[in-house]
Amino acid sequence: MGSDSRRSSAAGPTTVALILDPRLPGKTRAYLREREAQAAGRYRLIEPPASETQRDVLREVALEAARSGPVLVVLAEHGDREFLEAAGVRITWARPTRRGWTLTEAPDLVPLPPPRLWDEQGRPWMPVAGPGGSEEDLDSIPLAKALAKWFGAPPPEGAAPAGGTVELVDRPRLSAEALEGRLERTEIWAMDGKLFGWGPRLEEVREKLSPWHIVEEPGEWYEAWQKVVGGNPNPWPLEEALHRPDAPELAELRAKFGRISDTWVASWVQREIARWLEAALAEPPPATVLPDAGAESRAREELRGLVERGAVSTPEAMALHFLLAAMVEAPLRAATPAAGERLRVWACPAGGPLVELRVVALRGEAHPLRALRREARGGPDLAEAGDALLLFRRHAAP
Repeated sequence: MGSDSRRSSAAGPTTVALILDPRLPGKTRAYLREREAQAAGRYRLIEPPASETQRDVLREVALEAARSGPVLVVLAEHGDREFLEAAGVRITWARPTRRGWTLTEAPDLVPLPPPRLWDEQGRPWMPVAGPGGSEEDLDSIPLAKALAKWFGAPPPEGAAPAGGTVELVDRPRLSAEALEGRLERTEIWAMDGKLFGWGPRLEEVREKLSPWHIVEEPGEWYEAWQKVVGGNPNPWPLEEALHRPDAPELAELRAKFGRISDTWVASWVQREIARWLEAALAEPPPATVLPDAGAESRAREELRGLVERGAVSTPEAMALHFLLAAMVEAPLRAATPAAGERLRVWACPAGGPLVELRVVALRGEAHPLRALRREARGGPDLAEAGDALLLFRRHAAP
């Protein structure tokens, strides 16, 4: 019978006349009616009326239907089997599974319904194979239970789980760490009829769920965060923006996450400023600085461009602006800029010490020179000009 149910031609698969014994349970008959529309023409139902001589009725209906194609009787009473088979009628039984019924003699004839992936409240479910391990043995359980089954087992010898825990949460625990990919745990959540996730074990989770669920990352959230702190932005204007409720730099973050995003940005700003100050103190000079007329010419042009921006009207900023102007006219030696730098030069302005200048490229709009606070007496002078961070260091003349 299995070959009958799969036989096909140019006109499509052969249609089997499936005759239902009226003595079958009502749920079984209802299920076979419901699946007929999804069977793509593999079978058509015939339902004889109930009768005191039921096996005679089934035999006559089956023999009549057999004139136009294959027939299969879904029998309820085992005692009728020999009677029908003696008349040349093929019979089968409806066997219950976790998701419906299959026919013992034609298991591929009636399509099982798809496994349950969401409940009525929009909570995700996960199909898991039962003891038989087959398609008909699939059973849907809450996704949280499936994740606990796969990832919740204690690691061997009390070791910490590789990459941390995996949890299905109602709401993700939003933080700058999450948006920067620094989470120690992995979170999965449902939103707008989809599954989203982030964390170090996300790829493992995706692999486990791939036959049934797609787990996306919250791209719009990442994008909003990266617009503010990605790509080497200037932290000092962001520090000021935190004190302005209508700051355009933070408008998108605040719209998506509320004012909690200010806390994340403030933490990021403090960390970045500390990093720049530490780098200013610890950055070693290049191993060699060879004469290069072309590099020195380009360096003077870069210095002139910075001088032309002017400076804000503070004594500290004006002093650094005058120093820049003096460096343009002084003897100059330029080194190859490191990654992320626009310029590195040494100059000997008249009557002063040797001055080293590093200009780091930042993301921002160009504006006049502004002096930044000096963290230590005798430390480097810092200035920012929107798209550039300038670090001045004075050395004793050789």
